Amino acid sequence: MKKVMLILIIAGAMTTSCEKMGEKDNHCPVLPESAVPAVVTHAFYGDPILDSNGMQTGYTNNNPTRILGWFNKDNTGYCVIFLDMNGAKNSNLYDNAGALTKSGLYIEDDNESDDGFFSQFKKKSKRSATDTSCECEVEGDDHD
Repeated sequence: MKKVMLILIIAGAMTTSCEKMGEKDNHCPVLPESAVPAVVTHAFYGDPILDSNGMQTGYTNNNPTRILGWFNKDNTGYCVIFLDMNGAKNSNLYDNAGALTKSGLYIEDDNESDDGFFSQFKKKSKRSATDTSCECEVEGDDHD
């Protein structure tokens, strides 16, 4: 019984310390691809590439092997996290008109060594209490 109480006290202290540090999670809403505006999905995929028999073989912009998630980014745009042909996780951010505003590798750790350019794609980034922008994040990241 004492061990259970000790574990509960430690867990409570850890939760409180994170709250005091101002860390919080604010995940962007996950969307089915059908809910993403056509102008955005077309900007992501581009036009279909057809072979001489008229069969589609890919797209002009991106040929993902798997879409891990589409997200509504604060009602100002849409993010997509996807696996490329080499299996690397990538992320793109589009505005509501379909213009690509950011693109790069999806960062999965707490390492703060990057320049912050892709910080909105960081899986576990530290967030201040005053930062209200949402994070495009893949939950249950066991896709590797």
